[in-house]
Amino acid sequence: MPNTHCYHCGSPLTPANRSQEHIIPNAIGGRWKSTDLWCADCNRHFGATIDAVLCRDLSPFATLLDIGRERGENQVIKNAHTGSGGRYHIGKGITPIDSKPTVQINKDTQTVHISARNEEEVFLLVKQLKEKYPGLDDSDLASKFVVNNRYISESLHFQSGISGPAFIQAVLKIAVSAWLENTKDPATIASAIADLKRSPENIQIYHRHYYTPELCHPDADSVEHIIYIKGEPEKSLLYAYVELFSTYAFVFNLNDRYTGGACTYLYRCDVLTGAQSNMAPTINYTGTLPDKPDLNRHFIELLQVKFDRLMSIADRRAESYHVGQLAERAFKSVIDKHPKGSEITESIMAEITTEVTRLSKEYARHMINMGLRKPANKKTSKD
Repeated sequence: MPNTHCYHCGSPLTPANRSQEHIIPNAIGGRWKSTDLWCADCNRHFGATIDAVLCRDLSPFATLLDIGRERGENQVIKNAHTGSGGRYHIGKGITPIDSKPTVQINKDTQTVHISARNEEEVFLLVKQLKEKYPGLDDSDLASKFVVNNRYISESLHFQSGISGPAFIQAVLKIAVSAWLENTKDPATIASAIADLKRSPENIQIYHRHYYTPELCHPDADSVEHIIYIKGEPEKSLLYAYVELFSTYAFVFNLNDRYTGGACTYLYRCDVLTGAQSNMAPTINYTGTLPDKPDLNRHFIELLQVKFDRLMSIADRRAESYHVGQLAERAFKSVIDKHPKGSEITESIMAEITTEVTRLSKEYARHMINMGLRKPANKKTSKD
C-alpha cells in the first residue's frame, strides 16, 4: 500500500503534493527514486538545505568521474588555482577552463579577440560590445570561432571535503529514506526522523565515519553508492551504513533499543554504469566505534587509499575521453594545412601520426600537472 502521509511534516499525500525524491540525490548520480516519502514542500526544503550542502561537497567527484545523471549536467569545479596565481575551472575530462572570459581590443588593427568558455558566452560578449561600439562587424561570426583545446603547464589545486553537520544530516536522510521506502515503518526509527527536523548541529542519533577494512568492489573501475541497513535483535541494534562514491562512509544507529526481527536491506549501485550488486559489504559493527588515536590514524590511511583509487579511476576515464579526441584533432589540424580535397598520402599520414604523438605528450604533461598521473621513473646508469 502507498504511504498516505509525509514522513516529515505529517501532511496527507495527495496527487497534487506528492513529489519524486531521489533517495540518493540526482546531482551525485543517484538513480533510486520514490514518490512515497515527502510532500513537495518538504522535498523542496531538503533540496534547498541539507541536500544542497551534500551535493556541493561531493560534486567535484561527479565532475572528475564524468558520471551520468538523469537530468542536468555535472558542475565545473570552480576556482582551482596554480602556484603562480592562475585561476581555472575544471570541466569534463578534467580539462582546465578559464575562470572568466577575456576581451582584447586592438585599436590599431580594429580587431577584437574574445576568449570565452562556450559559444553562448561569445554571443553575449559580442552583443555587449555592439552596444558600446555600434559599428562592430559581427557578420559571419560562427566562421571566426576557433576551438582551442589547450592544457596548462602548472599543477592545479582545489579543495574538497565535508562541510560538517548539514552534510551528515543529509546522509542520515539517505538512510532514513531507504528504511522508509523498504518498510513503511516510521515508528521503529522515530528518533532518526525527529533528527531530520532538528538543526544539523543538534542531531542526537549516534553516527560515525566508518571505513571498511576491506576494499571490495565488483570490478576494478566500479564506483558505488551503498546503503546497507541491518537489524540485529540479539544486539538490540538497527543500524545503517552509507557509502558514497566508494569513499566517504558513515554508520548510524537508527535504533539502539531495537526489538524487531532480523532484517537486511541493501542498495548498491555503480554510479558510472548503473549496474547494481547484491554483494553485502563487510561491516563488523557492534553499536559503537572506539575513539583511539591509533584507530583514527588507521581510518585516515584507509580514506587515503579510497581517494587514491577514486582518482586513478578518474584518470583512466579522463584519458579515455581525451584519447578519443586526439586523433580527430590531429587529423583536422593536418588536413586543414593542405588544399581542400587533397589525397591523403603516406606523407600526410606521417604528419598526422606526428601530431597525435605531440598532442599525447601535451595531454600526459597535463595529467601529471593535475596530480592524476605520476611521471615515469627515470633510470640512471653509472659509467
